[in-house]
Amino acid sequence: MIKALTLGAEAVWLGRATLYGLAAGGPAGAEHALSLLRGEIDRTLGLLGFTNIQDLTSACLIKQPSNLLTLLQERHRTTALAIKIKLFFQGKITILPYVIYSFSLPTY
Repeated sequence: MIKALTLGAEAVWLGRATLYGLAAGGPAGAEHALSLLRGEIDRTLGLLGFTNIQDLTSACLIKQPSNLLTLLQERHRTTALAIKIKLFFQGKITILPYVIYSFSLPTY
């Protein structure tokens, strides 16, 4: 919800959460589901440093998670290399890829 509103939406439909609450506990369940959503909105706004939804702008969003993508690529490369080294020592492959010579562990 916060993301949609931050991107400029004027409204966000909450039908699914409300219907789940209604199915589980009748009208009181629907009200409880909406109160949980309201609590999540308040908590998210607080974590972002805002007190009002109208204050949100698209500047609050991370548009390109480049650090996360780099981290995932490094982890994949680390795992792939570990598998190749294991196969080498098991005698299932005879040469290791050149990447072992230029390999460096990611820093966190």
